[in-house]
Amino acid sequence: MSKFNYDTFYDEEGQCTIGISKQKYSKEQAIEIAKRELETKEIVEFDEDMYVRYGLGILDGEKRQGYWLEYKKNKVSSPVWAFKRK
Repeated sequence: MSKFNYDTFYDEEGQCTIGISKQKYSKEQAIEIAKRELETKEIVEFDEDMYVRYGLGILDGEKRQGYWLEYKKNKVSSPVWAFKRK
């Protein structure tokens, strides 16, 4: 089981998405966490399956180590519930 619980991620336009572990939280718990962390009562769930992985990546032209939210599953990724503000 992954050590990941949940975290927020930002895309190039500054849109905030929260990824919440499917291994540790039910969908109902994830919805409550998302509303609290995104500070809103209205959220939208992503239609696509989303995954998080820990590793190296490039952000703003620099190598960084951390959690990355992705659309593709790989051998080191974990499934997440993904939400954004409505």
